[in-house]
Amino acid sequence: MSKLEGMFYQLLINQMRSKRLAKNTIVIYTIVIINLLLISILFFRSLKHNLVFSGDSIQYLGMAHEIIQGRFPFSDKWMPFYPFLISISSVFTGGNLLHAAIIVNYGFLIGVILITNYLLYKTLKINALHFLFLNIILLFSREIYFNSLTIMAELPMLFMFMTSISYFMIKLNQGALTD
Repeated sequence: MSKLEGMFYQLLINQMRSKRLAKNTIVIYTIVIINLLLISILFFRSLKHNLVFSGDSIQYLGMAHEIIQGRFPFSDKWMPFYPFLISISSVFTGGNLLHAAIIVNYGFLIGVILITNYLLYKTLKINALHFLFLNIILLFSREIYFNSLTIMAELPMLFMFMTSISYFMIKLNQGALTD
């Protein structure tokens, strides 16, 4: 068993011993259900093509099409990471780039919401009911809603930004960055 697994199991054991876990379990399950429900509503709404398009969106879809054709697109304005992910997910949508972009966006949306929940819970150290309230505000925020309906690279960039913040917070809590 690795050191990480041992730490994970020890954390689970400590949490199961706590009476607070039983109290917060209902709220945590409620948060998960609300997240899944709202993300599902946004996802199925976007499948009806109620999406926001811009010049960047068309450029990203065009670059994804070029990647599928075997050509690597060169652009000095747009990075190929997002179109590359769209082209990979188009395998699961039968080549439909629009549906592939929606799948990529919602994958990153779920990641952003999970990381934001982690950061809120760890940083603010609030009780579960207040955390539920903050989570609902997050899910109904204009930025989350707009970015989930836009074929743009904002969600992948936000995901990478939030991932780096959570990484540094974990390292800071471990004392690795204080030397």
